[in-house]
Amino acid sequence: MDKNILLDKAFACLAGACIGDVMGGVTECWHYEAVREKYGVLDSLVPELGVHARALNRGLYTYTDDTALRNYVAAAIIKKGGRITAYDLADTWLERFDRSENTLIDIHINSKINGGVPPREAGEGARVCVTAALGIAPIGIVNACDPRSAAIDAFEVSCMNQWKYGREAPMAVAAAVAEAFKPEATLDSVIEASKECCGPLVREHIEKAISIAKKYDDGLKAIPEFYEKLLVPFHGSEKYIPQEFRGSSAELIKRFGTDRIVFTSAADPLELVPVALAFFYIEKGDPMKAMIAAVNFGRDCDGIAGFAACIGGALKGSGKIDRGMVETVNKANNMDLMEQAEGMTRAAINVMKEKEGSLKSLKKIV
Repeated sequence: MDKNILLDKAFACLAGACIGDVMGGVTECWHYEAVREKYGVLDSLVPELGVHARALNRGLYTYTDDTALRNYVAAAIIKKGGRITAYDLADTWLERFDRSENTLIDIHINSKINGGVPPREAGEGARVCVTAALGIAPIGIVNACDPRSAAIDAFEVSCMNQWKYGREAPMAVAAAVAEAFKPEATLDSVIEASKECCGPLVREHIEKAISIAKKYDDGLKAIPEFYEKLLVPFHGSEKYIPQEFRGSSAELIKRFGTDRIVFTSAADPLELVPVALAFFYIEKGDPMKAMIAAVNFGRDCDGIAGFAACIGGALKGSGKIDRGMVETVNKANNMDLMEQAEGMTRAAINVMKEKEGSLKSLKKIV
């Protein structure tokens, strides 16, 4: 692959994921009907704070824990200059972890690592959720065009903060990203890579989501049926209504545009990853269109939008990414997505050279 194309795809993948996270953070935990009542269709960055920003006292256009976790993975890869293990990621967590960016689940895992729990065992017993998948896109980038290696590495690093199928859903995302870097990649090849490189439970949910997606040509129109058939309850979280979603009828109308209870939470990878792949498929891989559909889905839409856009960005490249939005999130978060992409590209090239060396050695003995 041409180095310039590799960089372009890496940038589009990372930028799409970050923009999706920021845009989706505003409507995270909303019901899709509440999103429609307030915004019609939310298709841009809006100067409002979502539940994550309010809880952690963060500012406008700031990313959530999703991008924080992705930044840790990217930093570990860039530091090592290639593929990483759970131990490499743990070292980066110990160096960079910021409680103001992360959730209680991540804080608990960080405490276990600080306490001496081996990184490959730290995820044991954790609440099964999407946290490992949220940061996994860089694993697909560093293994560009090699979905199987991406899936293997995704499982390895996911051991640090997840277990059970919480380790297998990241395999599907990383494999999809790696496949999307291939010049010959298609919508179907990306979906097939995601299914081939995860466990049967995750595969079953992806297949169900894609079977529904094939009925639609507009992600927004698919949302009601997705709610009917693809939602996965998250351990009783539907019963918990945060203070932000409580108040008098007048207060709720002012805040959300409706006086109905709008809180609806989700963090199960069996919902988020399949739904994201479904939006990616319906919108033919366009990262912005898939992201917008996901943001209007509500629930854990910052994660869904990030997944859909990072895979779409890797497939379609930066020509499909809104540069104005990139500038906004870069400035608000004091980051440089292109600089991050450049570091990831260098690491991916190193990995390519290592694989070429292994192939040459193998040819000598066969």
